Amino acid sequence: MMLTVEFFNRKTIFGKAVVATANDRDAAALMGINTGLVITFSYALSSLTAAFAGVLIAPLTLTGATMGAVLGLKAFAVAIIGGLSSGLGILVGGVILGIAETTTGFYISTGYKDVPGLVLLLIVLAIKPAGLFGKTSIKKV
Repeated sequence: MMLTVEFFNRKTIFGKAVVATANDRDAAALMGINTGLVITFSYALSSLTAAFAGVLIAPLTLTGATMGAVLGLKAFAVAIIGGLSSGLGILVGGVILGIAETTTGFYISTGYKDVPGLVLLLIVLAIKPAGLFGKTSIKKV
């Protein structure tokens, strides 16, 4: 699904309108993009993505008030490790975190399975704050 969204953002006209609206809403509106429609579409796409993720994770977890806390923390770590501005980086960050957690669970203990995500997060933030594939941008005011 992430590859589809990345392809959509890079190769289609409407995807480029979504990226333009995300970067600067006023400039996109001045260029003739219907920003209200783009924002509505973005909300619909994010809801579809969340529903898809919910369907995939529902058989693996129990329902509870804090059922998404650990998953949200892992998703945040993956996004920061890969870089928030890169869809491909998020995919690579997810693979890195998955391999690290599986290796830790196999060699050390399953009780420490969540530790590599936080350790990798701290290491990446210390070395490259924008993430492995992220781009640092300097905005002039």
